[in-house]
Amino acid sequence: MYILPVSWGSVLKHIIVAHSFLFCLFLFGCGISNYDRGQDFLAQGELKAAADYFTAAADENVGQDEAHRELGITYYRGRFFPQAVTHLQIASQTLQDERTALYLGMALENGQQYDQAITAYERFVDLNDSPEIVYQTQTLATQFAQYLADFLHFWIANQIEHETALFVFESGWKVKSQHLKAKLTEL
Repeated sequence: MYILPVSWGSVLKHIIVAHSFLFCLFLFGCGISNYDRGQDFLAQGELKAAADYFTAAADENVGQDEAHRELGITYYRGRFFPQAVTHLQIASQTLQDERTALYLGMALENGQQYDQAITAYERFVDLNDSPEIVYQTQTLATQFAQYLADFLHFWIANQIEHETALFVFESGWKVKSQHLKAKLTEL
């Protein structure tokens, strides 16, 4: 029987290489990206953790735009509308997708930037070819126009103060549009 000569230096070298490989796997999470981890936490409703991972992903060179979009959506769901707008606007500079446009519109609307919100919603409709979404968006626009007309008649008839009228209008419209927005984000 022939036994191969093995030096302890060779054995030690292989142990160090194997240990280094295992350490790298542990350190980098077996190749799971910050973006993917952010998606997992967002799906679980863990908004803080999702925001942390999307922030890290946005700092990387690969997939920055998608990371900014998802970070904006995370901030929107956490009701941090100014931050949501910032990241969704960054994403919308290069991403031309309906998800970015829809959430940007909703974040702008919640931040009371109505003219910009309308532009984002129009972009959403232009980007989307789903007949259901186009119909729902047109329905929303029709409802908004009718609500505005009804409200103006109410305001003139009751001669209420401008600030009070604005508050009543915004509160009423948010309730009316909330259901439709929920349907659009599910599609």
